[in-house]
Amino acid sequence: MDTPPPPDSRQPEKVFLENLQVIREIIAHCSRRFSPQDGEDFSQTVMVRLMEEDYRILREFRGRSSLRTYLAIAIKRMLLDYQNHLWGKWHPSAEAKRLGPVAMLLERLLYRDRFSFDEACREIQGKNPNLTREMLEALAAKLPPRIPRRFVGEEQLDAEADREMRPDERLEEKERGRIGRRVWGTVLQCIKARPPEDQVLLWLRLELSVAEIARLRQLEQKPLYRRLDKIYSELRNDLSRHGVRRQEIEAIFGRLQPGFLDF
Repeated sequence: MDTPPPPDSRQPEKVFLENLQVIREIIAHCSRRFSPQDGEDFSQTVMVRLMEEDYRILREFRGRSSLRTYLAIAIKRMLLDYQNHLWGKWHPSAEAKRLGPVAMLLERLLYRDRFSFDEACREIQGKNPNLTREMLEALAAKLPPRIPRRFVGEEQLDAEADREMRPDERLEEKERGRIGRRVWGTVLQCIKARPPEDQVLLWLRLELSVAEIARLRQLEQKPLYRRLDKIYSELRNDLSRHGVRRQEIEAIFGRLQPGFLDF
């Protein structure tokens, strides 16, 4: 019996663009326990993997679940590969093996994935609803103590040293958030109005260098620089027509990787 075709006959590149926000949300959820640098690296890894071999992962979608669920499963598999690469392959303790599969899962969630106990309970009970919190507490008490792997950069350590914001800082942060939402909404609107290939290049430039994009898209690097310069110039004019000031763009997007909105 033939495998049923994907329910969506659109080009995979168009599906990729239309679901970029969903992809970013899944990446953010998966990498929430990484340091900022590792989170960025993981995001780049996922974007490249999704675009490899002419969007092979998207072309293999057969509609047996929602596209969001399919992407979540695919990205979580990439997360496991990335964690193994970053921290080394995880091995359960001898005691967890003796206690069984639930104990091994609980140990992994607590010590490798750095879940809180409540988060680990929700994750396990989602698959084993008959397990009560008390049962999992008793199981956790039998596990040998292990030091959770944690890698953070200096920037994150500095932030953790002074988490409490003054009232004036909170007001300033709230105002920046309001301006950011307005400006970002306008940026998205302008990007979506561009040709699909331009959209792909802009989103890729958020994650990758021009040289990496050239290799991925099989393009010559020098013409790609000129093409991006032209796209940035046209995007700047579009944003200006929508009332976005240069100062606002610099304030909101100053921390983005160089190249995007670089005018």
